[in-house]
Amino acid sequence: MKAKLVHLEVPTDEGTQSNVLEFYASLFGTQLARSFTDVVESYHLPIGRDGTWLSVHVRSGDATAEQTVCHFAVDDLGAAVSELTAAGGTVVAENVESEVSERAADFYKSSLEEKDPKGAEKYDGSFFKLAYIRDPGGNLLGLMEVAESANVWFGLDATPTEEQMEGHRKTVAAGERFIAGDTVS
Repeated sequence: MKAKLVHLEVPTDEGTQSNVLEFYASLFGTQLARSFTDVVESYHLPIGRDGTWLSVHVRSGDATAEQTVCHFAVDDLGAAVSELTAAGGTVVAENVESEVSERAADFYKSSLEEKDPKGAEKYDGSFFKLAYIRDPGGNLLGLMEVAESANVWFGLDATPTEEQMEGHRKTVAAGERFIAGDTVS
């Protein structure tokens, strides 16, 4: 399984969202936009050229929104959930579906047509399916199977270059030497 960090979810309580939104607008120098779903109240902002987003999610009493959550895009949500539970993870919620609200569908589809005409042709109203899992240390993470038409929103066509991965492999090897007590140069 390969996963890509696509979304950082910051929870806030109802009634405090204005202050939290102002805080993150100050941090990033721009206002967050309201997400186009009727399922939850959330606001978002792209924070990287690779399709990574920050969202402020207004808690609605669900157990998943107690801490900042990193969300990772995966190709097959069911397979990823199975693999991670076999590795010691615990499912908190799965198959949570997010669709674009009918009130925003025309705007969303026209935005898709500008960014990715082929993706816009595949648009069927869905945005992503989601599962929340706790790792063996108790940390909560989200897994997202993104609708094919939404790949452009999350930069799923932008993967690390081979040069970046080679540098990473060298860093992993150096880290192993460091852990062993060696001086790394």
